[in-house]
Amino acid sequence: MPPLLPLRLCRLWPRNPPSRLLGAAAGQRKVKQMHLNFMDEKDRIITAFYNEARARARANRGILQQERQRLGQRQPPPSEPTQGPEIVPRGAGP
Repeated sequence: MPPLLPLRLCRLWPRNPPSRLLGAAAGQRKVKQMHLNFMDEKDRIITAFYNEARARARANRGILQQERQRLGQRQPPPSEPTQGPEIVPRGAGP
């Protein structure tokens, strides 16, 4: 048991503050570690979703290209675009 402090010092130094400070620092480290673990897990999940979506897009790319080519062969070629009003330079009027 630590030696008892005189009553005057007990009022100035309540309940051994250095141990409370060490406990608070350990608690903060624990909270920080929990936060980092959570963020790492979240990043792993998001990365897995991203990689899965990229793989699906890569797999579907060929199918979509084939479908576009098939549809393009069936449709008649587009007609000549109609020309809209032209801008006439100044001085070149009727």
